[in-house]
Amino acid sequence: MALMGFAFTKFDATRLSSPKGKITINHDIKIEDLKYANVQGHGQTNNGLLVEFSYTISYKPSIGKIRLEGNFIDIIDNSKEVADEYKKNKEMPLELREQYYNLINSKSLVKSIFLSEQVGLPSPINMPKLKFNKPEESDDKASESPKSTKK
Repeated sequence: MALMGFAFTKFDATRLSSPKGKITINHDIKIEDLKYANVQGHGQTNNGLLVEFSYTISYKPSIGKIRLEGNFIDIIDNSKEVADEYKKNKEMPLELREQYYNLINSKSLVKSIFLSEQVGLPSPINMPKLKFNKPEESDDKASESPKSTKK
């Protein structure tokens, strides 16, 4: 993947009520559109795909929602064929789909953590907890360093 210009175009974070009790968090990634694009850069024209996406985090019970929208350009050799296939069938090669969804997820999740904190919603992921071991009677200080654990 030769990525050119990943950008968010919209942020929407809304808290409807205070979080209470057990909360389920769902993540939804959608490719909203995929089009062929001629990209000028470094004195040459490249064939690419303009990918438009949305990323939504919903909470159950319905205490709020986070929605991000954005786009990026991927420079690939067979961009015209991929764009034509997507236009006809709304399908793309599995390898591209995995790369795109992972890219969208990693970029959007970081932004969603920040947005959830700003509006008072639970973090969309469980953050690792640091746990300290009690130091032993020896001079070995290694046991004093924090250990990351997941819940």
